[in-house]
Amino acid sequence: MVPVHEIQFLCFCQKHAEGTWIIKDVSIDTIKEGSQQYKIEKCGRLSSGYIIQDMPNGYSKIILIEHMEYDEIFVHHLYRPLIRDGLGFVDSKGMIGMGVLSQRMAHNFCAGICATSCQWKTI
Repeated sequence: MVPVHEIQFLCFCQKHAEGTWIIKDVSIDTIKEGSQQYKIEKCGRLSSGYIIQDMPNGYSKIILIEHMEYDEIFVHHLYRPLIRDGLGFVDSKGMIGMGVLSQRMAHNFCAGICATSCQWKTI
């Protein structure tokens, strides 16, 4: 639907209350680089993240908050209603996978270990 592209963002993790953590991703693709404005033309990620809450049963409740900005002319007309309703970016299997990923990320953040094998760029 939207071609794969690289998005640069900052990730911030903070304890909000006892048993509640917030992980926030902020895109830096719209920050001015020098005197010119740099912006992804087809799709961009806005402020997004997770709220992770400890539950009494020992599990975690994970709320995914995803804000995307896209240019509709690059989306096939058959998929536009799905994208408008927010169903085009994450499917039900993706939500299950996202829950597992979020639990692993929360554990790794708490343990102070980076959860990715990708190279991080220093800004």
